[in-house]
Amino acid sequence: MRKFTVENVKRLLKSRRIIEAELLLTQAKMHGHLELDIPEEMKAKKLELEPKLKHIDSLFKVLSQDEDFVIRRHLIDGIDWFRIAKEQTDVWGKESEKSMRTYQMNQANGLKKIAAFINEGDNRELFLSMLLSG
Repeated sequence: MRKFTVENVKRLLKSRRIIEAELLLTQAKMHGHLELDIPEEMKAKKLELEPKLKHIDSLFKVLSQDEDFVIRRHLIDGIDWFRIAKEQTDVWGKESEKSMRTYQMNQANGLKKIAAFINEGDNRELFLSMLLSG
């Protein structure tokens, strides 16, 4: 059986922004239509995207607050390590300042936790199919 790797997790998490953008665009197109007038392909697209977003978001529940912060800001939002360090210091104060290596380790550990969670559960095929579908 095929394992879900850390690289698979990265690809999946990076796809979150695209999925969210597609969902918001679909919802915007649906706005103003009466329920009966909404084209079936729009309804189907919304029904396809909503659970994908929820599935991805559910993965963050296995992470610590530091892992969640770093993965969301670096991997999903594309923020560089220096800005992440500044944001952390701005929010939590100078005493919370960490090294770049610590941020990178938080991300690596978080990605491993997500991969392990997916591989231990019965949802591996679901997440693999999400990777393959887009």
